[in-house]
Amino acid sequence: PDARWLAVHGSYNDQLYFTQLWAMDDRNRLAGQRVQVMGGGAPWAFSPDSGLFATTWSPHGAYLLQEGETAPRPKVIIYDVTGRLRTKPRHVVDVTEAPHHLFFAGGTLIGVDKYGVARMWDIETGAPEEKEEWGTMHVAYHPGQNLLALVTREKVSLRNPSTRHVLREHPLQFVGEIEDIGFSPDGNLLAITQAGNSKQSRSLTLYDTSSLTPTVRLEDSLLLSFLPGGRFVTRSSGHTD
Repeated sequence: PDARWLAVHGSYNDQLYFTQLWAMDDRNRLAGQRVQVMGGGAPWAFSPDSGLFATTWSPHGAYLLQEGETAPRPKVIIYDVTGRLRTKPRHVVDVTEAPHHLFFAGGTLIGVDKYGVARMWDIETGAPEEKEEWGTMHVAYHPGQNLLALVTREKVSLRNPSTRHVLREHPLQFVGEIEDIGFSPDGNLLAITQAGNSKQSRSLTLYDTSSLTPTVRLEDSLLLSFLPGGRFVTRSSGHTD
C-alpha cells in the first residue's frame, strides 16, 4: 500500500513456484533489490499499514516418502516488511487447506479456503484464533478496510471485518457459477462476474455498496478490471470495451 514493495508470483516451467518482493524507489521504479521469500503460491496480502506481508506455500508434485513419513502440509507465512526485508519469516503456520484468499483485518490475518472455511491468526503471535464456516470462497475486502463482501449463488452480504456480523444483504438468483468479485478502488461499487452454462452466457453486475442495489448489468462480459479513477474495462466476445 505504501508503494515500497512490488510482490511477484511465478513459476519455473510450471513446476517450481516462487514469490518475490521487489523494492521500489520514491519514483515508483524498481530500485534493484529483489528478495525471494518462502512461499510459492497465490494468494498473498500486505497489511494496510504495509508493515506485514503474508503469503502461502503448498507442496507441488510427488514426494518420495519413507515409511511413517507424511507429505508436507500447506503453510501460511508472515513476514515483517517495515524496514529492510528479513528473509526469515516472522511466523510460519501449518494449515489443512491452503487459503484461496488472504487479507488482514485489524490485528488478525484471515484465510479462506476452497471449501469456504475461514481461519484467523493473531498477527503478533501467529496463534490461531478461531475458525468459521462461511460457505463460500468468493470473498473481497473493501479498500477502506471497513467492509467484507461474501457472495454465494443465493445472496451477497456485506459484513463487519472484525466481528463478521452482517450489515447488509441482497438476494441473488445466479444460475451458473460465481467467477470473481471485487470492489472498485473508491469502494463505492462491488462487481460480481458469473458464468452460465456456456461462455456466451457470462454476465457482470455492479452493486452500490451503500444499499447493495444493482446499478449495472452487462451480458456476455468475460472479465472486469477497475481503473484507479473508478472507471472499468470489460472484455466481451474477444473485444475490449
